[in-house]
Amino acid sequence: MKLIMENWRGFVERSPYEELLVETFRQYEKGQLEEDLFRSIVTGLGLAVGTMFLFLQAERSGQLEQAKAEMRQNLAELDSDETKLEELESQIKNPNAWQFSDDADPKSPERFPAVEIDGEWHTAMPADWSIALKVAQDKASGVVDIPGMASGELPSPQEIYDVLKGGGDSGLSPDLANFTTDLQGEMELITQLGTDFQGVGGQVSPDHEMITTAVAVNPEYFEANPDYVTLAGVTAQDLYIQYYFGKYLGADEAVNFGVELGGQK
Repeated sequence: MKLIMENWRGFVERSPYEELLVETFRQYEKGQLEEDLFRSIVTGLGLAVGTMFLFLQAERSGQLEQAKAEMRQNLAELDSDETKLEELESQIKNPNAWQFSDDADPKSPERFPAVEIDGEWHTAMPADWSIALKVAQDKASGVVDIPGMASGELPSPQEIYDVLKGGGDSGLSPDLANFTTDLQGEMELITQLGTDFQGVGGQVSPDHEMITTAVAVNPEYFEANPDYVTLAGVTAQDLYIQYYFGKYLGADEAVNFGVELGGQK
């Protein structure tokens, strides 16, 4: 297995994605790739199962160009790592993406809760924002640090697939009414968390004064609390996986993680 991985990593380093995909299927057909590794690489590249079987069928019938076209279409949906990171960072700085309320009145005009810390009022960002920030910082550093798991540890391909497939349909509900009360002690100014996002404008405190600062839960809190239910209706751990390996996964990351996941037992 070690030899397979070393040879495969060498091929990845020198091959464009199209050649990588073609070689993946060819090596599998020849019995040169173990099935688990083969499936992991395909999963890591974000390819639909239909495309996989289309290729295998096309190769047998000599219709390789048709299969390549299908694969190009799949890969076209994966932008570069830099582009995906920029998208995530832009989302983090977009207040409209994170609006929520802890008001029991469903007709409340509240856009964000206000929390008083040491005599000063601040706008509170949701836990989801904190997790998105951590994912962006981890991606920028080239690391994976999933809440509740050891730094650098990856879930199995099946676990990633299950989380991404499930989306937000977990049946879990966040405790928004107690969010600021329960987690106030874990909150810090967002400018101290390593972002240049300044906060949300137009917020007014209960004292009828303009709020100029924002706070958020320090992402480190979720390391010991991976099962915390977020605004998205999934746990902190699952939301990290969704952000990292789902919508914001870059093309190079897809290839690299496909190979790394394939090395798991």
